[in-house]
Amino acid sequence: MSAILAIQVADEPAAALFVEGTLRLAIRECVLRRAALTGGFPSAAVDAVLAVAGLRSAEIDRIVVVGVGTLGPLDRMRRLTARLRPAAAKSEGSVRVRRGTPPPTRLDPAELARSLALAGLGHLRVVPIDAGDAAVACPPSLPNVGGALAVGAALAHDATLTVPVPSLWAPGFDDIAAYRALSNGELPRARVEDPIAVAAAALRAGRSVVWARGPAAFLDTPLGPRVFLTPGTGSPPPGWCGPPFGAANIQLLRAPDGIAAHSPTDVIRAFRALRADVLVLGDYVVER
Repeated sequence: MSAILAIQVADEPAAALFVEGTLRLAIRECVLRRAALTGGFPSAAVDAVLAVAGLRSAEIDRIVVVGVGTLGPLDRMRRLTARLRPAAAKSEGSVRVRRGTPPPTRLDPAELARSLALAGLGHLRVVPIDAGDAAVACPPSLPNVGGALAVGAALAHDATLTVPVPSLWAPGFDDIAAYRALSNGELPRARVEDPIAVAAAALRAGRSVVWARGPAAFLDTPLGPRVFLTPGTGSPPPGWCGPPFGAANIQLLRAPDGIAAHSPTDVIRAFRALRADVLVLGDYVVER
């Protein structure tokens, strides 16, 4: 099995993983850490893409990196200053925003080597990709930052790699699409006013729930719009951006072939494969 890990260490650190030539997942570091980042090694993102694919670091064949550059003395001082003395926060409504000059976003090769060694990837050869080449190779209609740029770097390195069909990049769907998918799947459904309350009640009753509601971003939203919920006692995991269901175990929803489920049809396939008790698809609810 071939596995290529693409890492973006510039403006918005991210990681993308291709398995057997197909993109499995790409995710920005800031989504997992729930904090704005300007450069650095995406350790959490690397762990996330490997976990979704069920791979260990030793099973990676190649590493492609975009955003590596040698820092001069002034850049090094600016980065150190930014880390030790962040700019003062200023309130803007309910959000506190830090102002100031951002540190340089390039990652020094020596720092990259240390980070790869800590991640168990230090034995692999690193293939550097120019940011411009990665942007050109990036799939159309995607911003040339974050996970998309990591994907572009992999495509610039190997043009034979493939990504899911374009509809999966922005797979938000309306009630008509949900109704049509449920009808085609011959699933009895009911439209409800408060899907969150229905899901929360099912979890309290010890039932499992497939939740698929709202727009999903293939690259940057690992948890929230498409998840599998089971009763639990733990708090939401890092990266959770969905509704407050209460105590629940939360997992990324995946179709039977292992790729993240996004479209209504994929969600229904996952619901059946998981044998879940309740499906929330848009404003419609299906109960077994």
